[in-house]
Amino acid sequence: MDNSREFTHEKLEVVYHATERTAIVVEHRQYKGGSSPERRIFYAYSDFCAYVAENVCAGDKLRVWSFELLTLANVLVAGTVPDDRGFVPITGSY
Repeated sequence: MDNSREFTHEKLEVVYHATERTAIVVEHRQYKGGSSPERRIFYAYSDFCAYVAENVCAGDKLRVWSFELLTLANVLVAGTVPDDRGFVPITGSY
């Protein structure tokens, strides 16, 4: 992982190549405004660039993860949502 402070052209290239094979997860921390981090998923590089152009200001921090690195091995919790009687299906299309 490149921890240098500046979000460089080289980092944008890494993001571009990642979006060619998978979605990306982006955390946006605003420098001004003191809001909590915003997290989004992008499936296309063009959508990521549009978001950056419209929402990111100087001093903001971006962290980007490759969605393919999120695996069953690191799932925090999982489960099936029950119906109003508390039953869950045993089989399904998933």
